Amino acid sequence: KNGKERWRLPLGPFKNVYGMGVSPVLADDVVVLVIDQDKNSFILAVGRNDGKVRWQKPRPEALSGASTPVVVKRSAGPSLILAPASFRMDAYSARDGEAVWWVVGLPSEMKSTPVVSGDLVYVSGFNTPENDPGSKVALPTWQELLARDDANRDGAIQKEEVSDARTKRYWNLIDMEGRGKIEESDWKLYLSVMAAENGLYVFKPGSRGDATARLVWKYQRSVPQLPSLVVYRDVVYMLNDRGVLTTLDAAAGRM
Repeated sequence: KNGKERWRLPLGPFKNVYGMGVSPVLADDVVVLVIDQDKNSFILAVGRNDGKVRWQKPRPEALSGASTPVVVKRSAGPSLILAPASFRMDAYSARDGEAVWWVVGLPSEMKSTPVVSGDLVYVSGFNTPENDPGSKVALPTWQELLARDDANRDGAIQKEEVSDARTKRYWNLIDMEGRGKIEESDWKLYLSVMAAENGLYVFKPGSRGDATARLVWKYQRSVPQLPSLVVYRDVVYMLNDRGVLTTLDAAAGRM
């Protein structure tokens, strides 16, 4: 009415290689914001009228990501907030942040917004071209890496010890804490990131608990990293970052 600021909630600093790209969403009487970063990721809900924190839940699997969640209103009970993260998507209750149901086995980099159409949920993710099926690169185990590159035998890998160009190229994504060395936990997480497959995954929503088995279909060609898909008149329209448009039957995934 008069431009007067009603409330303010300082946040940050954030540690995310791309910066924070998630938009807030309104769910019932709260404003919800997902903070996915290199570590200590969380989802936060504050009162829409007063800005006071109602609840906050950790998202330990989430690495960098910028997927704005989608709100699903229900005929009974609080709305659900579908929030993709690295490797999984949770459906949080807007009332208290409970993870009502979830799915796992998703890509490690999630930026596109999920879409709900009819009785299906569409969620897509893309990390690198090497995460496409059939394009994975063979990577050494931690013990193999130590045997190959740990020249000073200190049980870690210093950047100057790395012998292959690929690890040097992805160094900042492996040594996410900026310690100047790679330890076993860093490498194992990197192996998990590179093992996850890009794709569009389509689920029937769960009622409670793990709903991964409710996968209806998946499609893994020309998947976008950034653009979100559209479902219109039973057709999925998916435009990737190279400008390739794919249309799919929304119910069965046929191109």
